[in-house]
Amino acid sequence: IVDSDGDLRLHDGVTPGGNRLLQRAKDFAVPVAGSFSAPIATPAIRTISSKLWDRADIRDWDGIDLTGANDEAATVQSAVTTLGVESKPLHFPGNTIALDSPITWPSGAHIVGSGQAGRELNGTFTYFHITHGGIGFQTTAESISDGGGSTNRSMKGVNFRRTQPAIGPGFVPAGHDFDVDVQGAYDVNIQDVMFLNSSRAIRLKGTANGLGSGRVTLNNIKGHERLRHLHVGRNPLLAVLVFRSRRDFMGECELGSDQAWPLR
Repeated sequence: IVDSDGDLRLHDGVTPGGNRLLQRAKDFAVPVAGSFSAPIATPAIRTISSKLWDRADIRDWDGIDLTGANDEAATVQSAVTTLGVESKPLHFPGNTIALDSPITWPSGAHIVGSGQAGRELNGTFTYFHITHGGIGFQTTAESISDGGGSTNRSMKGVNFRRTQPAIGPGFVPAGHDFDVDVQGAYDVNIQDVMFLNSSRAIRLKGTANGLGSGRVTLNNIKGHERLRHLHVGRNPLLAVLVFRSRRDFMGECELGSDQAWPLR
C-alpha cells in the first residue's frame, strides 16, 4: 500500500506499519546553493507507477514462439504496429523468431534485440529467421516530401537469417529479396545488425511516386562478403547516407545513385 507520506510499503502481517519498499523522492532532495532563488511551487513528481514501469517485450504478446518452429509474423506485426503508435522501443529476447511473411516497419517503431551476433548461430542473440523469399522488414513511406516532422524509427542489436543452398562447387545463392527495405522513409537508424546467409541485406530508395528517403544512418552492419548487401536505388535519396561497417569503412552515397556494396 501507499501510506500517508507517499511511501510504498509491503505488509508481512507481523511488522507494524509494514516494510518500506520505495520512499517518496522529496525525502531525498538535496539543496544546491545558488541554484534556485526560491522553492519550486509545483515540482515535478515521479509517480510510483513510473518507478515500476516495465519495458515492452515481445513476450507480452501471448503465444510467441522463440524456437523458430512456428510462423510468428502476425504476432510481431501486431507488436511493432502497437509500439510504433506510441514511439516506444519493443524488446526481443535471445533466440529465433520465424517470419513467413513481410513485416511492415512503421514510423515511430524502435526494434531492440539482445545484441549483434557473430558468424555462427548462438541462442543468446535475437534472430529473425525469414522463411519466405520476399522482403523481411519494409518501412512505411512518409507523407511529406522533405522529411519535415517525420518520426524516427530504429533497429538495434538484431540478426537476420535466411536459408541458402549448401555451399559447394557451383554455389548460387537463393534469389531472396532484401531483409530490410527502406523506401520513402526519413530518420532511420540501423545499428549493430548481422545478416547471416543473406542474398540482399539492405535497400535504400525512394518510392515510385516520388517520395524520397533521407537522414538514414547505418552503423556496425555485418554480413557475409560473398553476397550483395547494401543497395541504393535510383529513386531520389534526399540526404547523405553515412554508414560504418565492421572494418570501420566510412562512405557517402551520391544522391540518386544506383549502387551496391558488399559489407566487410
